Amino acid sequence: DELNGISFAGIGSGTKVEYIQVHQNLDDGVEFFGGGVNIKHLVLTGNDDDSIDTDNGYNGHIQYAIVVQRAAGGDNITEASSVSSSVTPQSNPIISNFTFVGNRTNAFR
Repeated sequence: DELNGISFAGIGSGTKVEYIQVHQNLDDGVEFFGGGVNIKHLVLTGNDDDSIDTDNGYNGHIQYAIVVQRAAGGDNITEASSVSSSVTPQSNPIISNFTFVGNRTNAFR
């Protein structure tokens, strides 16, 4: 299932995304499938899977993020991956100016 709060699929860096919140979604808060969209002012709270999931060559910036994992659930605060090491572009997101509040010690993958 890809029932993410917001899915960005191949969205380019010319798209401006600011001031968004996803609260208590049943899958990832936001997931990026490639592209380079840049986001400012992101709030993700109580989501059931990963809060920020980047795949398939996502190369954008996320700035000013607050992420709070659900106390009794949630998977990882971040999950960053690519299809394989031989496929380009590789995911290389840049996340800056953030506060992450996890529910366990291994909240990053």
